[in-house]
Amino acid sequence: MSKHIINRLEEYDANWIILQFPTLIGEIKEIHVSRNHFDESVFEKGYLVEGLSKYFSDRKDLYLVPRAETYAEVPWYVRAVRFISTIRESSGVRYPYDVYYPLEKSLAVAKKVGLNLEIKPAVEFTIVEGFTVDRVTRERGPSAAFDSKEGKWNPMAMLPSERPFSSFPYDAYYGVRQQIVDILTQAFGYGVVYTTHGEATSQQRIGLEPMDPVKSAEAVFSLKYVAKAASIANNVSITFMPLLFPGEKGNALELRLSGNLIEDGQLTQEGEYFIGGILEHYKTLLLFTNPTTNSYKRLMVEPFYRSWGYGIDGTLVKVELRENEGYLSLGFPDAISNPFLAYAAIIAAGSDGVKQKISPGDPVKISPRTMTMGERKKRKIHEMPRDLLQVIEGLESDNNYLKGIFPPEMVIEYAEHKYKELRDNLSSPSAYELDKYFYL
Repeated sequence: MSKHIINRLEEYDANWIILQFPTLIGEIKEIHVSRNHFDESVFEKGYLVEGLSKYFSDRKDLYLVPRAETYAEVPWYVRAVRFISTIRESSGVRYPYDVYYPLEKSLAVAKKVGLNLEIKPAVEFTIVEGFTVDRVTRERGPSAAFDSKEGKWNPMAMLPSERPFSSFPYDAYYGVRQQIVDILTQAFGYGVVYTTHGEATSQQRIGLEPMDPVKSAEAVFSLKYVAKAASIANNVSITFMPLLFPGEKGNALELRLSGNLIEDGQLTQEGEYFIGGILEHYKTLLLFTNPTTNSYKRLMVEPFYRSWGYGIDGTLVKVELRENEGYLSLGFPDAISNPFLAYAAIIAAGSDGVKQKISPGDPVKISPRTMTMGERKKRKIHEMPRDLLQVIEGLESDNNYLKGIFPPEMVIEYAEHKYKELRDNLSSPSAYELDKYFYL
């Protein structure tokens, strides 16, 4: 594989090699290496990057090892090729904070319990214009401003009767979304099934092809990379933030899981136990699938409940069956999540369900969203945690399914980072609070 890639670099006459890696919270980082200092040995030994460990808690010499499968010719750079990289220490062992590590370990566990999986992601994001935040005078009070050609407040906006599947010109940012899709397919090689306007103002939705979990996570990571570059080129801002507009549907990362969870159009025993694992571990699973304070505001607008059903909205797991095929649909994860960690946690929870033979109970016949609180309590259908703190605290009693998959030092650092986000958020008054309480 590495010789083949070197030949491709020669044919393309690449001048720069971009080595990318995702941080724990999913940020995209990269270093550009001159082609003169990049050879076939880098695919085995890695490339030493000084200061790389600053994004983690320790101080070690770390090497980026490019994954040949992620080769992409980046169109906004001149003669540059991108690789997503794993991380190794100088001794050659895998770095415990490398986000590929838990995903690969979770797949090994899944294989051990007899699972084979594919994931088909649909990514939602929002396009706005002129987004600015006053970061200088934080003590003066929150200040943020943005606009949208589709905004209800915009006197020039063309407003359709319904947002989903809007056509141009109501789909005002179609051109930006199409540019993202074209780059993702033509330059990065990921298959796109469909693209459409979402349910909310300026919301975009891109559905990718089903892929093995590692490639699927790489595809979501790459989509975000392409989207952010396209936003600069088009003088707009793109956000994967879970909830941007009050009361409107937020940005989800809808995941459709297939494989031997469903066979011949029927839910298998493995699939049923997999659902049981998701329901069993959902509270701590959210730390990786819904990882921000803003995530729980989205879940207030679009609630999900600890339940499952066939084609039933509002359940944690929705089983969709088609003739001779089907999938498990998870609508609760956020698009802002780190896909490598979110996938790893989901697979770990589901695999534990198979291993422990956890029954999910009976499927619901109607959406929990339409039930009264009393009905949900009677049926033991629990609500999602109301904030990130409940999720973090839940780790103390529910973490066994993560052991052997997530290195403990990674979980500790990740949880501490999220707790700091929570503390900073709770100690800062919001624009809503100032507007609500200032004159009381």
